[in-house]
Amino acid sequence: MNPLRIKRYGESELRRIKTDKSDAALIARFCLTQQPDPWTPPPLERRELQDLVRSLQDVKQLSQQQGSRHSSGPHTPSVTAATTRILTCLDEQQSILEQQIKQHILAHKTLATDYALLLSSVSIGPKTAAVLLAELGDVRRFANVRDLVAYVGLCPRLCSSGSSLHGPTPLTKRGNAVVRKTLYFPARNALRFNPCPRPFYHRLLAQGKPKMVAVAAVMRKLLHLVYGVLCSGCPFDPAHVSLRPVPASSQDPLPH
Repeated sequence: MNPLRIKRYGESELRRIKTDKSDAALIARFCLTQQPDPWTPPPLERRELQDLVRSLQDVKQLSQQQGSRHSSGPHTPSVTAATTRILTCLDEQQSILEQQIKQHILAHKTLATDYALLLSSVSIGPKTAAVLLAELGDVRRFANVRDLVAYVGLCPRLCSSGSSLHGPTPLTKRGNAVVRKTLYFPARNALRFNPCPRPFYHRLLAQGKPKMVAVAAVMRKLLHLVYGVLCSGCPFDPAHVSLRPVPASSQDPLPH
């Protein structure tokens, strides 16, 4: 359960105290009145994959911090030597974790199948596919792609009450920030190498949308692609997404 829902539920009751006992009672009242769906733990192989991927991200972050410190300015020889040894160790651990992630995915049939489906898109590489499998879990548990988009936080937050609110419509960003960060560079690569989202991107720019808004829309399109290939079990087909259904009275497909 998203903790924000319980927090807002408590605010609606105008709570004036916060203790362990009152929090436990609040959670019990929330479950009694709202009847949330029961949580189902993910399979062991997906939990292990998530642990490996998150460990790799931590190592990359540490390596970036040490690299910035190493290049920030002159240091004493002892500090420079220590930082160099740390960077070497972190690079070795990064290589080991990347190899373990690949071996773990290929060792499990369900993960390997989903991994191959994600790689069928020209804009999603091995590293992105591994993060998506680890952070999204089994996307088939979502009833539709809108639920998946909301889970990631790529849906717009519309504010248009009365005549005083005419500002931009930002993303909600109430979701998995790791997936949003992971989809950014694949979206930029898709604009260069994937012919499907380019017309959509330029159409948004022609409507006066800022570039980052258009890129966020392409990220959402990629999430639709991920949901489509994983739920259908079919590899990505550019011709399928770029063409409209063939009309009954015609044999020639209409361009999208």
